[in-house]
Amino acid sequence: MKKAAVSQVQNTRYLPLPKKEVQYWKTSDLCRHFGIHCSLQKEGARIAEKLFRRFAVLYQLPQDYGNVASKAYLLQDIHKGVLETAKISQAGDIILTHPLKSLTEEKNRLLAATISCVNSESPLEKAVKFSMKSAGLSVEQGRSLRFLAESVVQARQQVMQQQDSGKGGKRESGRYPSDNFCQKLSEYVAIQIQEITRLSSNSKDLSKPEVIHDIRVAFRRLLSLSVIFSGYMNDRWQQECILKLKENLKILGSLRDLDIMQEKCVYFLKKSGYTIKEIPVLWKMIGETRDSRLSEVNRHCSSIAYETFLRDMESYLETGVCRPVLKKAAKVMIFQNRQVLEVSLLQCYMQLKAYDEWINGLIVPEPVLHQMRIAFKNMRYVLDFFREESGEKGEKLMESCTWFQTVIGDLHDETVLIDRMEHQLKNLKIQGAGKKELRIVKSFINFSREERMALLAVFRKRWKKFAGEGL
Repeated sequence: MKKAAVSQVQNTRYLPLPKKEVQYWKTSDLCRHFGIHCSLQKEGARIAEKLFRRFAVLYQLPQDYGNVASKAYLLQDIHKGVLETAKISQAGDIILTHPLKSLTEEKNRLLAATISCVNSESPLEKAVKFSMKSAGLSVEQGRSLRFLAESVVQARQQVMQQQDSGKGGKRESGRYPSDNFCQKLSEYVAIQIQEITRLSSNSKDLSKPEVIHDIRVAFRRLLSLSVIFSGYMNDRWQQECILKLKENLKILGSLRDLDIMQEKCVYFLKKSGYTIKEIPVLWKMIGETRDSRLSEVNRHCSSIAYETFLRDMESYLETGVCRPVLKKAAKVMIFQNRQVLEVSLLQCYMQLKAYDEWINGLIVPEPVLHQMRIAFKNMRYVLDFFREESGEKGEKLMESCTWFQTVIGDLHDETVLIDRMEHQLKNLKIQGAGKKELRIVKSFINFSREERMALLAVFRKRWKKFAGEGL
């Protein structure tokens, strides 16, 4: 058998074995040993791995943990007939005593923690913390653990749905539920709501720019897909959610704008040879405004209205977010992923092409460019949603969308900054800014104007090529 090292775990329930004495098991042997029928679990294991890889793309997790999700599904019931009911939350311990030959030590520990999580009666967050400690995992590994457990739970639900629909899961079309667009959309929406709830739960984290950014991204994904898939989504979602999604993006965006202003200010100072000490009034003004907006965001995210909105969105998932379309014999039509992908991509592309005539005159309206940025963002989220169906061509198109979104986004940020700084010049004088500081601020505005024109030139050059190639 293969030998490997076992590192010291900071938990008194475990005694580390010398590395030369550790014995590993083949997955098939372990399944047979504990009476698990691998062949009956293969489909669920495949779904679990697929779900985790989707999570990995969305949340920048290690892709190679996919096989941990697969094996966690296979071995989720390894404790049955071995542990008492009161001890099932320790099911993962069996993996630590019977590590798999095909996994590294790190992955064996993740596997153990995942199995403990999915068998715990505690809420997921609490189960993750307990399992992290038991298996000796780092905070970063704990982040992956949460989604590994979620993948196994969702895979279990999908398998049950397949069994309910006819002993093997095939429908009239000969396809599996994984090709059901409405089901895929509901799962995606659920993931975004869970992420927003998790990120908003700790008021201390809301002071971090990256946390605000991640919350806005989740809200933006929901809004973008709600707009693009509006023809498929039910009226309740359209009427009650879209307006509130926009409101939340606006509130969070006001804080994000100030974070960007600070970043660009520091960049300009460094590039021009100045320091923050030379713009004390401006820096204080930005900081005070940010503190005020941060308080507003904290109040908003801890308000009853905000919590109610998140709960309402979750409740919509119980009946589905899609509008049922009936065919003959009153059976619900199943929209296939590739069909929806093709229609949605064409919709995004035609929207982009419609803006083309507005950016070739004597002036280029920045609001039009901003709308193009939103259109590119929508296309990117559609491609991300249909990542498996769009293939390699979709990956390349998504890279282009990300590039355009970033460049136009930077251009928009410069526009917002210029507008704010010009309005602040009078206030700076009132607040006691000296001539040198005012001169630096005016240089900052001119610097941003030059940056904006450079970004426009870069954008137009690549846009002409993109528009000429088509989809």
